[in-house]
Amino acid sequence: MPLIVALLIIVGLIVVFWIAVGHEQGPSASDTAISYALARARGDWSIAYDLSSKELRGGLKRAEFIAAQRGSYVPSASIPSPHVQVEQSTALSDLAVVVVRVEDLDLALRVDCERREGSWVVTAVAEA
Repeated sequence: MPLIVALLIIVGLIVVFWIAVGHEQGPSASDTAISYALARARGDWSIAYDLSSKELRGGLKRAEFIAAQRGSYVPSASIPSPHVQVEQSTALSDLAVVVVRVEDLDLALRVDCERREGSWVVTAVAEA
């Protein structure tokens, strides 16, 4: 009898952990937009690649994307850690528009995001 009770407790814990892990939401659209803006401000194109959708990458592979972005944009070396804040965020279940401001560069970006395969990706970026 104690063996059956122990097995039931173990099975119950496994079910609880499985449900808890399955319901983890991950980063929000605002978190994704902030991370993208920070990566862009720092010139960290590897992270920008990871956060962007296939459409935003223009069909480029990682190395090609990084090389193209490095050639077209030079980050400010005087700002080691830019500050980014959300000015406006509108999110539906699978689509979001987030306006972020990179304070140190006095730059506002409209970042369009879409939930794909359970996580948010950046689909379009424009100055706001």
